[in-house]
Formats: sequence, structure tokens, C-alpha cells
Amino acid sequence: MSWKTYTLLVILIFFNQYRACPYPLTPSLKYTLLNVSMRQTVVADVIKVLDNFDGMTITVDKQFLPQLCCDMMNLGHRIKEIIFRAGSIGYIEATCFSRSVQNVMERIDFSFNALTSIKSSTFKHLEIAELWLSDNFIATLGDGAFFNLTKLRMLSLEKNNLQVLNSEAFSSLSSLQSLYLGHNCIRNLQRGALNFLARDAVVSLNCNQIIQIGNFLEGISLKIKLNLELNGNKIESFSGNIVENRTFQILNLANNPLKNISAVLSSAKIDRLEFFCGYLSLKDVQSVVNWAKARGILLLTNRCSQYNISFGLASSTISCSSTRMALNSNNYYLLYLSIFLVVNEI
Repeated sequence: MSWKTYTLLVILIFFNQYRACPYPLTPSLKYTLLNVSMRQTVVADVIKVLDNFDGMTITVDKQFLPQLCCDMMNLGHRIKEIIFRAGSIGYIEATCFSRSVQNVMERIDFSFNALTSIKSSTFKHLEIAELWLSDNFIATLGDGAFFNLTKLRMLSLEKNNLQVLNSEAFSSLSSLQSLYLGHNCIRNLQRGALNFLARDAVVSLNCNQIIQIGNFLEGISLKIKLNLELNGNKIESFSGNIVENRTFQILNLANNPLKNISAVLSSAKIDRLEFFCGYLSLKDVQSVVNWAKARGILLLTNRCSQYNISFGLASSTISCSSTRMALNSNNYYLLYLSIFLVVNEI
């Protein structure tokens, strides 16, 4: 390699790492009428090229893009999806999408980036149905962070650094059906933490560090049916007044050090309950048995130390998984319904 060629190479690497925003280079495009895929390209120039194409997907994959600027999202046409994955994005300008209100139709995906916070109204007024912000470093959500996303049905914030669930960040999400908050650092669920839910919804809070639970369902209409996933936390108790008179399609409490759940079962309407039995006393197991029996579930005893059972009928379905139970007897309660039974010995 000649000396001149080597010097030119160094200069190119330098400017590739520290270019100002927006990037002025001409992109090398590979696209069809339905999809645009960009690697090492420039968003601002791509927007100009695509002026005559509607309903496309723009994908920016593994592009060094530390900041998302307003000029990049100055869309004059309708885009189906915008996907910025693994691009090192650490900051989104507050008005980045202000000129694109009607022009992103379905999904925005910022997964696998370096975002640390979502400021107020960053995505306001967009008409998207899905917003993916998983696998970032998001620790704070500003009040109104997702303001007026009235058509948003799915929001993923999994695998971030959230410690507090700020209900004000989710206000006006009237169409939300799925909220994924698993694998964060949330410790407490405060009173009314989910009061923004306006319809039947899946809420996943699995694999956090939740120890204390206030009446976090306060403010949600009793008519709403929830699929609530709290598995993989550090919850020791779960009082009945939290779920009193509520209806759950699924209530997942598996892999928590629960010592008493009978109070929950006495008042909630549950289609399917999942819980980890290994920490429960024989007395509480008996409470579960009584609860099931009152709903027409037949009871049997069986000699086994490890089991995994599922059973259900109409509106009463339970799934119970357990490791070896440290009880004083070799008799373990197994519950089943006469018309449906699945037993898998481990």
C-alpha cells in the first residue's frame, strides 16, 4: 500500500466516525417498491430519493447514527415502517417527528440502540400502531413521552434500565393492547401505576426486581380483562385487595418467593393462573385446593416429587408448575378436570 493511499484511508475513517448531522453523503441504495434496506447510507438523502414511493419500509441497519435529527425525518410521503436497529442512536431531537405526523403509518422500531431516556412528546401525534424501544439503556420516561399516540396498540420497552413505572408517560394511549416492560430494574409498583389502560390488555412486567406492590391496578375499570405477567420477580406476598373483583385472562406469578396467595384467589376472576408452588406451605396448598374445588375441580392425591400440570374448563383454567416441594408427606395434591388433563412428569 502506497503512502498516499494509506493517508487517504485514515482520513475516510476519521470522517466516518465524526460526521456532523445531517449526513450529506449520497447513499448507495438497494430497494424495491415495498422495502428499502440501508447499510452505511444516509437517511436525509434517502428521503429525497423516495419522494415518489408510498407504503414503503425504510430500514437502517447497523449504521453509526448517534443522533436522530429533524431533517432526516422530514417525510413528504407515506411510509409504512421506519426501522433504525443497532445504530448507536443515543438521542432523538424533540421535534424529530413533528413534520411526519400523518406519514408513518404502522411501526417505528428503535431496538438495539443506545437511548437513555424518552423526553416528553418525542413521538406525539404519530398514527403508528407499534413502537419498539427494546434493548436500549432507557432509564427515564418523561411525562407525556408517548402523548396522544391514540392508535398505538403495542409498545415494547423490554430490556432497558427502567426503575420506576411512570404512568404519566403513557397517558392518552387509548388503543393500547400490549405493553412489554420485562427485563428492566423496576422495584416497586406504585398505586395506580397502570391507570392509563383503557381496554383489555397484555401487560408484561416479568423478570424485574419487584418486591413491593401497592394497589397498582387502581384506576383501571373493573370491566377490563388483563393478561398480567409478574413472573420472575421477588414478590413474597400478593394481597387480595389488589385484584379484588378483577378479571384476568392470565395472571402469571411464577418464579416469585410467594408464601401466601390464597387471599388473591378468593376474590379474583381468573381464566388461567400460573404460580410457583415451591415456596407455599401445605396450608396454602390446601387453600388453593379448596378454591379449585369450589369451582367444580376434582381432587386427587398422587405420589410424586416433581410435576408440571395444566388443567382447565370454560372460565376456570389453572396452570401450576413446581419444582421439588419440601413437604412433610409424600402425598401431593394434583388438580384436574374430568374432561381435560395434561400431566407431564419431569
